[in-house]
Amino acid sequence: MGRRTITSLLSLIILVGTSLLIVRALGQGTPDVASAPLRLEDLRPGQDGHRPAEAEEYVHTLSDKMRYFRLLREQIEVVVLGDSRTDAGVDPSALLQNGNVEIPKSFNLATGSCGLRLNALLTEEYLVHLPRLRWVVYGISPRIFNEAFHDGRADQIVESPGYYYDRKFDALVWEPIPATPIRVSDLDSASVTAWGWIGDQTPPPEKWVWYNNFTDPNVVEQQIELATRPRKAFAIGPEKWERFLSIVELLTGRGVRVLAFIPPMHRYVADLPVADDDGTSDSGYWELVRRMESMDREQTGFFFVDVHRDGRNPFEDEHFFNFDHLNGEGAKKLTRFLDDALRQADGS
Repeated sequence: MGRRTITSLLSLIILVGTSLLIVRALGQGTPDVASAPLRLEDLRPGQDGHRPAEAEEYVHTLSDKMRYFRLLREQIEVVVLGDSRTDAGVDPSALLQNGNVEIPKSFNLATGSCGLRLNALLTEEYLVHLPRLRWVVYGISPRIFNEAFHDGRADQIVESPGYYYDRKFDALVWEPIPATPIRVSDLDSASVTAWGWIGDQTPPPEKWVWYNNFTDPNVVEQQIELATRPRKAFAIGPEKWERFLSIVELLTGRGVRVLAFIPPMHRYVADLPVADDDGTSDSGYWELVRRMESMDREQTGFFFVDVHRDGRNPFEDEHFFNFDHLNGEGAKKLTRFLDDALRQADGS
């Protein structure tokens, strides 16, 4: 092999190697857009002022609800707050004596596993933008007052694109919109109803798990063991109680009435030393009820009903899809009860 041939081969090898390095470098410098993480600081309105799709992400079921909430904000009169027990258990279309069937005027803003901190945030930064708000119906699971309870949903929402966008572009998000009533027929399909309800969550029989079977004594025994397992004693946290008071005071100070209620859970706890599957002690439960009843008597604009009654409530097996969540039929029954309570309070 001649010197010229060897030189040509070396030149070709160098050229190919250089080309591969360039391709690799270009590949590293231009990452796949679909796999690039979303940077909150990059969120901004589109050229037409429309909200970007990424800014619809909040936390849990709020991601499905907030778009309707913003669209309906000029006509909402009743907002439902709470955790998953209220998310599943209150169908707002049946509130207001069914006076909002065609034009949604009540909205369920509850979401799973949340506590007082998240609902304080929703009250202070979202409910204050509802000019027609008259009532907040607040489902209070006793655990949210427990000193040991951590509201992880609040941590998640403050880090969400939706919340970041709402704060950064608040003037645009909450600018006045036409007061023309929005009808159910004006809204496109979504995973929640026009009133923010997630619907009947009862899984089909083939997807049932052990805690759906209320009639099997072995299943009930397992649930009892779960509810009564050793854990830190329930105690109402002073900071959590003050946060609840601040929510109520902010709302009633704006002329909005508050109906607080403890959502019903299955009656298997009635004869146990705990009031729910979170391990709330009976003594802690009745202390919470005592405080709520005292507020009902003493604070203008605040009303309380104990629907759960430490398990001694009028809800049967057929009203639940698991031990602490109502199914569609149970939601109808609870919502009728709450609607009656609102009507009585409005007449007081």
